[in-house]
Amino acid sequence: MNTTNNLWFAFLSACTGILLFWGAVLALHLTLAIFSLLLTYSLSLLIAERLQRHFPQLSHRKLIAVSVLLLALITLFYTIGDWLGDSQHNDFTHIPQQFAQLFQQLHSSLPENISRYLPSSLQAFHHYFINWLQQHSLELQQIGGHTLKGIGYIIIGIVIGAIMAIQYKPHNTNKPLTQSLQTGFTTLMTCFNHVFLSQIKISAINTALTALYLVILLPLFHQHLPLKTLLILFTFLVGLLPIVGNLISNSVIVLLSLTISLPLAGASLIWLIFIHKLEYFLNAEIIGQKIQAKAWELLLVMLVMEALFGIAGLIVAPIGYAQLKLTLQQKELI
Repeated sequence: MNTTNNLWFAFLSACTGILLFWGAVLALHLTLAIFSLLLTYSLSLLIAERLQRHFPQLSHRKLIAVSVLLLALITLFYTIGDWLGDSQHNDFTHIPQQFAQLFQQLHSSLPENISRYLPSSLQAFHHYFINWLQQHSLELQQIGGHTLKGIGYIIIGIVIGAIMAIQYKPHNTNKPLTQSLQTGFTTLMTCFNHVFLSQIKISAINTALTALYLVILLPLFHQHLPLKTLLILFTFLVGLLPIVGNLISNSVIVLLSLTISLPLAGASLIWLIFIHKLEYFLNAEIIGQKIQAKAWELLLVMLVMEALFGIAGLIVAPIGYAQLKLTLQQKELI
């Protein structure tokens, strides 16, 4: 009986800290802040290690690594913004005419009892859209507020991660709480790195399938989407966010397809739903290999976390489960 009680106590003590941490993150909606913090910290240390390997005499490596990372982020965002603003690389000026053609196609192809609820022209759509904006102005303000708050959380996470990369130095200590916190943070970073490296592979696969659709399959049927190169780059970057990144890129592609024709939008939706569902199994298989978990284990955890916390729970699930499992392995409980 005592042995059983000791096992349960060891199990609960191993799980409590992890569950409290991720529970607080999800309850306070800090997922974006924590992920940007961990990613900034991890990439900064990775760059610092490369600098130490190639330039062993270099001082202030962590400060230089953080500066390089922040400069790379600024350059990336500037390049994307410049690309979007360059009229030679976008087709946004043609979108109104494409919408007008779309309305004509919808009215000619759909039954009358359905098409009569649709705008008859671009001007009618514009009038409907203005009315919709007026009726939902409060909800749009809330969405805008949540978006700005999310961006703020990301920036705060990047700043904290950069400061931690420069200042935080694990050290040997006899203090049990400090030792436990350091061990927990090291375990968290190990799991985060495993999951993030796996997510790069998953994003690369998703991007390759999206490029196959945009560059090869669509031209075979004489269909062309605007901004193909930018869409492929965008798919890879947002694909680094588990699950939700794929949803974002898919939505953009379907909306752009809708400006060309309704059948193209339908085809894009079917293809991208296939990719989205494939990502669940890729997550379970690729990440499962990294954290020594079976695919069914991770799928079950992802399913439960999505049911409890939505998309945020789905994003947290692989890292939280990896951290929990590694902690139990370290304590030789499993």
